[in-house]
Amino acid sequence: MREWRLPDTLPLALERLWVYLPDPEMTGDAIVQQLRGMPNGQDVVLLVSPSLQAEPALMAYADDPANLCACLDQAAQTRWLLQPGAVALLVALLARQLKVTRISPYQTHGGITRPAAFFGRESLLARVLNREPGNYLLVGGRQLGKTSLMKAIERRFVGHPHVHCRYLSLRDHRLAVRLAAELGLPEDTGIDALVAAMSASAEGRRVLLLIDETDLFLRDEAQHGYPQLSALRAISEEGRCHFMLAGFWDLYEAVTLDFASPLRNFGEVIHVGGLEDEACHALATEPMSRLGVHFAALDLPRTLVAACGRRANLVAIVCQQLLSQLGRGERVIDARQLHAALGSDPVFDALAGWARLTPDPLANRIDRIVVYRLACAQLGPGAERGVALEDVLAAFDAAGVAVEAETLRRALARLQLAYVIRRDDSGARFVFAVPLFATQFQLEEARALQQRELQALALAEPSG
Repeated sequence: MREWRLPDTLPLALERLWVYLPDPEMTGDAIVQQLRGMPNGQDVVLLVSPSLQAEPALMAYADDPANLCACLDQAAQTRWLLQPGAVALLVALLARQLKVTRISPYQTHGGITRPAAFFGRESLLARVLNREPGNYLLVGGRQLGKTSLMKAIERRFVGHPHVHCRYLSLRDHRLAVRLAAELGLPEDTGIDALVAAMSASAEGRRVLLLIDETDLFLRDEAQHGYPQLSALRAISEEGRCHFMLAGFWDLYEAVTLDFASPLRNFGEVIHVGGLEDEACHALATEPMSRLGVHFAALDLPRTLVAACGRRANLVAIVCQQLLSQLGRGERVIDARQLHAALGSDPVFDALAGWARLTPDPLANRIDRIVVYRLACAQLGPGAERGVALEDVLAAFDAAGVAVEAETLRRALARLQLAYVIRRDDSGARFVFAVPLFATQFQLEEARALQQRELQALALAEPSG
């Protein structure tokens, strides 16, 4: 048994295989007994058939879905040796003999790390890769692909002759401590010394530091007068290092709403929203095709992409649900299966989290009222296309609740940034960014929830 580490360019979610080359003198039953005693855990075993006589027993063992085993029979070995496209032959073999969910290339959590699983964002990548190093501020809601984009940028700069790129994800507000741990330096090392250490390791190349999940850091910085951000700005102005910061509302506020923030005019602001339409279609079809799986009708992938609002992680989750519905040997996805996948629990779990986008309870309540008002409009008898600003204001007025214009403006900006709502093509009305979003509500429930939120807001208002 030999471990075979697979390249991350392989279009499957497999990091390694255990390759088993039995003794040519062994019988099929003896080989099966050996396989049953091997402690391979959840790893896939690629069994290389030693003879035609042993193959019936080996193929029967590999055909059992409980066994994470694929058998490379004698005929397949010949094709592998003589025909071009060995990778495609291996992928096809694994897809035929293993449950497709075990090797599915769809990554449904965290940033995309395998190049073959990353689709689109070419224009955003070009804005960073095809220029001299500069500062960038990557703003967008959670699960929209900021981390995947940063990891793609880091991959593209590997081995670059002029740029040394490093990715850092913050777990809390302590930027210097986290960076020091990454560099193997004492945790009390200052920002200047940390940048000097990165510059030394860059061997004359320009340094680009990608800092992900910055919201807690920025919130702490705002409370303490921006000491570290001021240092980053000074370091950047001296040309010693450039930065890309990624985050959600706290980053957006620091960039656009806080005139005291060192991030004002610090760098180019890049908004991350839905994936390009063609990239979404490729995400829904190309990994499926590599597994030998196809849609029964050409319009089904377009239906999938439209329902997901071009949100890449939702497309991946739906595709993973589609694969989980396929029985052994099934390779065609029909409309019934797509409908079931779109309404599955993992999809609705991915849509959750919008009700508390900030630490501010009042801001969250305003957000929820806007969402419930839009749900009522789209689910009501008239099935309105969306709501205009005056419709939202009318809901507050009808409840006798005064809402400041700036408070509502921020709520609308926050919900758009989170990709919960967007402006329609006319720009005059707001609609759900993801059409599936409305299906998590019932009309009467949305009305009741909107009313209760407005009542709570009215009670919270200071009496005159």
